[in-house]
Amino acid sequence: MSDYLIVGLGNPGDQYLKTRHNIGWMQLDALAQRLYTSLSVKKEFHGELGQGKHGAHKLFLLKPLTYMNLSGKSVQAVMSYYKIPREHLLVICDEVHLDFGRARLRGKGSAGGQNGIKSIIQSLGSEEFARLRMGVGPFPAGRDMANFVLGQFPKTEMAALPPLLDAMNDGILRWVDQGLDAAVPHCNSYRLSP
Repeated sequence: MSDYLIVGLGNPGDQYLKTRHNIGWMQLDALAQRLYTSLSVKKEFHGELGQGKHGAHKLFLLKPLTYMNLSGKSVQAVMSYYKIPREHLLVICDEVHLDFGRARLRGKGSAGGQNGIKSIIQSLGSEEFARLRMGVGPFPAGRDMANFVLGQFPKTEMAALPPLLDAMNDGILRWVDQGLDAAVPHCNSYRLSP
């Protein structure tokens, strides 16, 4: 049985629950529901952690509670304790440079301005881990970036979230079962129905 760690990035606190910056947490909640598991606070891991099974694989689901900019502390703690290899790590985060309803799964890369990814790269000492960037754009020109990502999803986008999260869960589980190359086309070709 192989162990995998799937991390949803976000910020703790009710005021952040339905904000663009917390789409990683929303995705992880949807995955926990599909795996019939729940997350609970684990102080030693600076986050909420859950455990589910998918086929022959054990999946650890993590929401760092460190706030976005220190996410690496939580991820590093879980990976060290459970001896999860970097190739079995997937991080889910928001991406302002992708339109809402689009996603981009990659096996490695720079932080691209995402502070949670930046923190994880610093903690692991490597850019080589899978990340699923979920579009929350388009980012309006002239708008303050922090205000935008910490803003709530409009009602139309909230209504479109369930099928999006469901489709991304299919991709995440495909990544677990068949690897990155099988999951990339599924996630990256998703489009919202008109």
